[in-house]
Parts: sequence; C-alpha cells; structure tokens
Amino acid sequence: MTPAADIACLDLSAAHEANIELLRERAVSRYLVSKGGLGNALGFVDSSDLLRELLSERELDFGKLALQPLQYVPGSLSLIGLLEFFKANQTQIALVSNEFGATEGLVTLSDLMGTVVGDVLSGAVESPLAIQRNDGSWLLDGLLPIDEMKQLLGIGELPEEELGNYHTVGGFVIVQLGRIPRKTEAFDWAGWHFEVMDMEKNRVDEVLATRLPE
Repeated sequence: MTPAADIACLDLSAAHEANIELLRERAVSRYLVSKGGLGNALGFVDSSDLLRELLSERELDFGKLALQPLQYVPGSLSLIGLLEFFKANQTQIALVSNEFGATEGLVTLSDLMGTVVGDVLSGAVESPLAIQRNDGSWLLDGLLPIDEMKQLLGIGELPEEELGNYHTVGGFVIVQLGRIPRKTEAFDWAGWHFEVMDMEKNRVDEVLATRLPE
C-alpha cells in the first residue's frame, strides 16, 4: 500500500504549474485527482491519457481530464477480500479508508501480487523450477517466470498478461482463480489442466500442468 502522504495527487485547486511539477517529479501509472486534498478526491487518471494531452497542441486542462471512478476499501479488508473486491469491481486500484472515513493510502492489484507471490525466500536451497514427469506432465514451482512456463508448455498469451500484474506461475494461478487458492484447486487453460499441488501460507508453491486430451 502507498501511504496517504506518498500518493501522487493532482490538485485542481492548486496552481497549474504545481501540478505540472508533480508530473515531472512523480512517474506513476495512475494519478489521483482531487480538489483540495485527499478528503475531496474526484477520481484517477491514467498517465497515458496525460501524456496524450501533453503531446497535443492544446494546453493541458487538468479540470477537463477524463477520470476513472473512485473505489474505496476498508483498511481491515484481508488479502483475499481485496482480490475478490478487485475482481468483482473490475478495477486494479482503490483508496484505503479507516473507520473514521479518512484516507489511509492507496492499494493496487500489483501491490497484492507482490505481497502474495513474494520473492524467493532467502537461504532457500536451489532446485529446478520445472520438472517434467514420466507421463509428460510438468511440476512447476510457483516462482517460475511465466515466460518460461509459456515456452515449456507451448502457450501463447495468458489472461491479463498484458496488464503486467503478475510475472510468475503463482501469480497466473491467483489471477485465473480470482483468489488465493487452496491445495487441489484446478482450472483449464490453453489445452492444459493446472492443479495447485502445494501452498506455502498465501504463496502458491507447486502447480501440476497436465496436457488435456485432444
């Protein structure tokens, strides 16, 4: 989560040059837009939309930007609850509010994926991230990069891959199921059957990929 003090916020009540300076100093994928601070947030704007406006011949008018609607989540919401919220509302970003209605910060789907999937544990013994079994199936480590999985299985595109919200097999499984999975949960994709073989707390540890019969 990005704390409230660190949120990149364009303030419509501030001077035009102050907002331009913010764009120069803070390179983020989305900016919050407010009128007078976080207590009067209006919506989000994509950096790509801002860049398009900046490259046009007309002067950038922050007050006329096309804003994405705001979504709020309580700070007490669990990781699973946040994943379900993002999927149900088809969004990847939300403001976090406390019990008094004040904004505590900003959370994105990328934040969750980083928390859930995690990095390789320090001090872990190195082992192959993909093992082909005698029956042709693959036992995949949850930390295997998705590009390597695609190459091993001969898969083209993955769901929501272009959004860059996950980079590992574990992230792929979580996005596909829309939640932190349980052991033995499974789904089919691109001619393969994926089954969660092992979990390590909230991290997908091992996944078995078996080719579906044609």
